[in-house]
Amino acid sequence: YDWLYHDLNPKTRELLKRSIRDYALIASETGGGGNKDYNLRWMDMTSNWSQICHGSLAIASIALYDEERELADRIISRSIQKMHIPMEAEYMPMGAYSQGIGYWGYGTALNVMFLDSMQKFFGSDSVSELVEIQGFMQTGTYYCQLLTNTLESFAFSDNSTGENLPEHCIFWFYDKTRDPALLHYQKQLLERCIDTPSKLTSGTYARHLPLMLVWGA
Repeated sequence: YDWLYHDLNPKTRELLKRSIRDYALIASETGGGGNKDYNLRWMDMTSNWSQICHGSLAIASIALYDEERELADRIISRSIQKMHIPMEAEYMPMGAYSQGIGYWGYGTALNVMFLDSMQKFFGSDSVSELVEIQGFMQTGTYYCQLLTNTLESFAFSDNSTGENLPEHCIFWFYDKTRDPALLHYQKQLLERCIDTPSKLTSGTYARHLPLMLVWGA
């Protein structure tokens, strides 16, 4: 909606805006019908589910900020408060995660997108407490430690062994820390994909691919 705003016709814009507002933002407050406690059980979870929901809702709120400011402010304030729960549970004290690099990438990616969006829209101070949570800025090295020298992943926690693709959120951590070790495996993974570019564009993986350019430029 946000990136393509100027290419969308007015009818499509209104449909998307209404859908984001009613089925995401408002539903996250009301429960969207049915059992409210069950539907909102992710609210205080310590897992990646909480990172994904709160991060996505905050980003959606930023997209509608000019038109739905009161609602957006409530959702964003809640997201900042609630993100403390999974970030403190998952990354403290040294950046390791309770799950393997598959779910690490899922939860951390949305966490990073949330932080990056907040910093760019409201300024770095808006989420400084979250960025400074012990272990978070070191979690990129956790990813590196779970890759083998053949670019497969260790079968830690819920992760199986297998082939890996470049991890876009690592480029955000590199941009912030300038630790060249973070890019060691990313360079090799990208080079391997040159021969088989379909790996980068298949399935849901490609949806975050542009962020590699945003953070890696």
